[in-house]
Amino acid sequence: MRGDVTTTRMVPMSDLCQDLFGLSAAPPEAFLNHGDALLVIAGDGEVSEAELARLVDHQRRMGAPEEVIGLYGEFAHRPNAPRSCGRPA
Repeated sequence: MRGDVTTTRMVPMSDLCQDLFGLSAAPPEAFLNHGDALLVIAGDGEVSEAELARLVDHQRRMGAPEEVIGLYGEFAHRPNAPRSCGRPA
């Protein structure tokens, strides 16, 4: 999902996201990083099904593409994880 800054695809964000944050578009990686950060905050060593479901609902409301939403299930909560936030390298 990483790409050259000059060729990064932008995904339109929802009206809700525009109203809340003033953002109209973001690259898919921004949605992924935001979701991973929320999973780190919500997780207490693991992410429950309810926590994951809440994140998926939230991200869909923000306009996250389904390709990104599908990746949230691969998240593995690890304390002190490197920048990958627990995602396999």
